[in-house]
Amino acid sequence: MDDDEFNIRFEAFLADTITSEDARKTCRILPMAKKREMLMNHMKAKESIQQAQGKGGSKFTNLSPLEYIKYLQKEESKKNHDNVFHCLDSLRIDLKSKGVSWVREFGDNDGLRCILDVLKNIYRAHETKGKSNYRVTTHSLCIKCLQAFMNNTYGLQLTLNHKDALLTLAKSINVRYKNVMIEALKIMAASCLIPPTGHEKVIEALTVCAENENRPERFSNIIEGLRKTDDDPLVVACMQLINAIVSSVDELDYKLHLRNELIRSGMGEINDRLSEASKQVEQTSQSMPPISAALAVQLKIFNDAKDEDLEELHHRYECVRFDLDDSNDCFQLLKASVVDTPAEGSFLSILQHLLLIRDDPYVRAAYFRLIEECISQIVLHRNGLDPDFSYTKRFNIDVDYIIEQFIDRSKLEELEELHACRQELEAKLESAIKLNQELESSKAEADKLNQELRHALQEQQQQQQQRNQQQPSASQPRQSQSQQHAQANSTGAAPAPPPPPPPPPPPPPRGVMSSGIGSNQPASAPPPPPPPPP
Repeated sequence: MDDDEFNIRFEAFLADTITSEDARKTCRILPMAKKREMLMNHMKAKESIQQAQGKGGSKFTNLSPLEYIKYLQKEESKKNHDNVFHCLDSLRIDLKSKGVSWVREFGDNDGLRCILDVLKNIYRAHETKGKSNYRVTTHSLCIKCLQAFMNNTYGLQLTLNHKDALLTLAKSINVRYKNVMIEALKIMAASCLIPPTGHEKVIEALTVCAENENRPERFSNIIEGLRKTDDDPLVVACMQLINAIVSSVDELDYKLHLRNELIRSGMGEINDRLSEASKQVEQTSQSMPPISAALAVQLKIFNDAKDEDLEELHHRYECVRFDLDDSNDCFQLLKASVVDTPAEGSFLSILQHLLLIRDDPYVRAAYFRLIEECISQIVLHRNGLDPDFSYTKRFNIDVDYIIEQFIDRSKLEELEELHACRQELEAKLESAIKLNQELESSKAEADKLNQELRHALQEQQQQQQQRNQQQPSASQPRQSQSQQHAQANSTGAAPAPPPPPPPPPPPPPRGVMSSGIGSNQPASAPPPPPPPPP
């Protein structure tokens, strides 16, 4: 091969593989040996692919881009899934090996829309028929074809400018299909890094996809993938997309908003566990398996960027250390930032309007949630740019319906709390009733025992009375004899029968007689008593 022929083939090689003119200029100034090596490797790769296709007897060998598109449309409409599968497999190889001119022809003939249509039909099949092994493999081939189509500047720009290409791809971020999800995450991460609109397109696709699927958090599927710690490639791919989403933003406020949203969605706890595991990779006694080096790198990127942003935020406010979780610190910091500035009057007006919210537990919470949502949409705009303050009509929105929803949600939460409290009180009431029944049973047993004791005591008293009645009848004769003996020894004080006359007095001693007067009367007899006074 002479130099002229080589230069022609080398230019064709550059046109097929490299779209950037600067990169082509760099390749043109390479040494001749290096350029020949690049061309030979490219030709060998094409020959090996063609030989592989020829050995398989594929009917898709040497098809033009337009023929691929027509065949896919025809077989997909007929639902010939086997033919679609083999066609996609061959298309993936041609998109990777045919060069940029072939890819451009494929894109100019609506080839991207054809791949997306097949992908949408797969989604419908998943929704109606559930998970199918065949559909999963076809799904994976569609994602790989899309990846091969975007592996150049033309295909990448065409995909980013397509109205629903990234939205259709975002639906593949589903933990039910891990391998497909990994490929989709890689494509979304790469698209996020493409200036100037790559990041905005990816965020918009994730947001709309979450709204269509009625998911409250737009990053919930990514966080769900992070929880699959047993699948390291999936976790690494999720972290790559997260780092691309956060690091592709220059505005600090918007970057903090995205990171805080990820943390609120559940990434905070997962990041702590994974970061702790990354510090203990060499230990074998830990509860969770060691993480890979690739995951450790992604975690380090995320945590280092978080520390840098926090340091920048502190530096913005004159290195004042504060806690963003403390409402008083936030208020004092905000107040200090608006004092003696034109914004101070508006800040005071905002506080005064907040005080006008009526004191109702449901309405107050609803209002504050609505205000938080409005502030997030106004201050933290999706593209990180300030809104058009001159066009204020865009903020005239009807919030009554939203407030009613918030109130209903608050009432529902209150009812759930009341229901839980009611169940707790019912359980306590059942316990009290059971305890009361036990007490009544114990009281009945005590009454029965008390009655038995009273009956026994009455029987004992009756027996004692019978014994007492038998004892007097047996001792009566002895009592009469003792009474007679006591009367015989008495001095006559008893008034009943008169005592017998006393015996005659003894004769007086001799010589003691009165001399002639009353010889029959003793000399010692006392005189009679005097008469009673009148």
